[in-house]
Amino acid sequence: MEFDEIPQHYADTREQFMKCAAHFRRHGWLCAFPDRWKPTDKNQDFYHHSLVNNLGGVSYDTNWSSTLDFPLSRYPDARDDEVGICFPKTEDGREFAFIGEIEMWNYGGATNGILLLFYDPVQQIALSTIEWT
Repeated sequence: MEFDEIPQHYADTREQFMKCAAHFRRHGWLCAFPDRWKPTDKNQDFYHHSLVNNLGGVSYDTNWSSTLDFPLSRYPDARDDEVGICFPKTEDGREFAFIGEIEMWNYGGATNGILLLFYDPVQQIALSTIEWT
């Protein structure tokens, strides 16, 4: 994306979010494609999306944790030799608790990524980061 395209991208993303929010208020469920959805569509599961994913699960060591600029704890995952479990750490070395994640495209249209949320109960700090593909 070019620099001069950013304002339009932000406007489009806000507009899509507002459409998703309006659909949720009207129907009570999240639809990533409210402009395309029709009550008569046979594959309703395609349109129904979760508000939150992986709530209280684990955070995996993937693209979001590839930085060397932020302190992280990494652990092997007993179920997968390729991917581990990862948590950001506070300045004094405590691990943030993983709260959950949301798929951003469910809310903002043509975005690509997952928003992860962590929390430190001692200092009451929320930390978010984005996983991308």
